[in-house]
Amino acid sequence: MRDSSATPAGIGGSDNSLATVRAAAGTGCHCVPATAAPAIPIATPFARLTIALAAIHAVPATEIRTARTADLDLARGTLELRRGLLRHTLYLEELTHHLTADWLTYRHQRWPASANPHLLVSQKTALDPDHPAVHRNTLQQVLPKGLTLDRLRRDRILDEALTTGDPLKLMRLFGITEQTAMRYVGTAYPERTAKLPR
Repeated sequence: MRDSSATPAGIGGSDNSLATVRAAAGTGCHCVPATAAPAIPIATPFARLTIALAAIHAVPATEIRTARTADLDLARGTLELRRGLLRHTLYLEELTHHLTADWLTYRHQRWPASANPHLLVSQKTALDPDHPAVHRNTLQQVLPKGLTLDRLRRDRILDEALTTGDPLKLMRLFGITEQTAMRYVGTAYPERTAKLPR
């Protein structure tokens, strides 16, 4: 199956988005930094969960949109992502688990009659009888100016590559292909591949 991850060339090597999201969780202020700008507060449960899935778990925007409530198991702390006939299991660490529970509470209180099967819903999709996924633009609008979900995802994978240098761990953690994992490790440690035949 083809992996949708973009080549990581040119990505910065510091996952400041992740660090700020984690730090903010303990203070009651959930923030992510805009590029070269002060941290900006993320005001809604929808926004906080969206950003956590991209910045902590490197979930592609398409899978954030299409993740299903039925595939979430808060008791076990897992979320299964559907990738065609395949599945990738996210193991939710404490912060994302907390943000997911907050979102579900908010969603139920605001749209108690919603039967939309998708985990994330909006004002437009929650009660739509066709049960659509949220639009990609809806996700993008919750981000500070200058950030994209794709950028957050790439930065997160590269940060892990810099930390571990282990393509197998990248494959297990993020569900990416061997080829994509090797590209990230090559970007993180170019000296390892500089002498390989081209």
